[in-house]
Formats: sequence, C-alpha cells, structure tokens
Amino acid sequence: VWSYRPTRDPRPRSHNEVPTQLPESVALAADLKSRGFKYVGPTTMLALMAAIGIVNTDIVGTHRRPR
Repeated sequence: VWSYRPTRDPRPRSHNEVPTQLPESVALAADLKSRGFKYVGPTTMLALMAAIGIVNTDIVGTHRRPR
C-alpha cells in the first residue's frame, strides 16, 4: 500500500476541491483487484490512504491542516 504514496499531497482550499480519487488510488485499486480483492474502488482506496496517513486531504487553513 505504501508504494502508492503520492509524491505530493493535494492541497484543497475548499470542500469542492477535496479529491475523491487520485491516480495513485486508481492504481492501488487496480492492483488489489488483480490480486482477487473485491469492492476496492479508487474512492475507497483514497479513504484508506487518508485514514492510515499515506495522503493528507484535509482542507488547507483548518485546524487539521494549518497553512
């Protein structure tokens, strides 16, 4: 999973800019599906990546991600 870490985290400035997928989450989902996993789409993989700290999708300027 960690090999799919993006080189740069997205820097959303509003809720509309928070990504639902990244190229890395698409690739991770495809890799897991090829290994027999089910119900692993790019959006779910981005949520996993955010939950375990691989990617930070918090909005810039909030208490979760100061400027």
